Amino acid sequence: LETKLFKKIRRKLLKNEDKLSKNDIQTIEKAFEILLKCRQILTYTYPFAYYLTKNNQSDVFEQNQADLEQACEHLSEFLEKDITNETIFNDIKRKIVEQYQYCDARQSVLLKHVKEGYTNDYWQYQDEVKTNINNKI
Repeated sequence: LETKLFKKIRRKLLKNEDKLSKNDIQTIEKAFEILLKCRQILTYTYPFAYYLTKNNQSDVFEQNQADLEQACEHLSEFLEKDITNETIFNDIKRKIVEQYQYCDARQSVLLKHVKEGYTNDYWQYQDEVKTNINNKI
């Protein structure tokens, strides 16, 4: 998915290289890097959430996860927009910057909550996981 999006973005950048400033190109590349980082984080959160026992902390985790997922989708949509029209691009660029900053902040909140959960022993796992872990020890 990201490789396909990256190729599409790269083609757009090359096609419009003469119309875009170095700053514009760097902004788009940074947004893509943050999107990739957030998606990688999300891939690890799904199995983690699956094995969590439902409680208030797991609900907060799932809300943070859903928020990051939605933010990534919005950023991905902005990155796919047409950048050939300068007026449209200037508006989209602002939205891209706001959205990648939001994504970066949300992934930070999510990871901080996970770490806090380990430190404060928030995370409780389904019995099936406990049994498998205990059998391996």
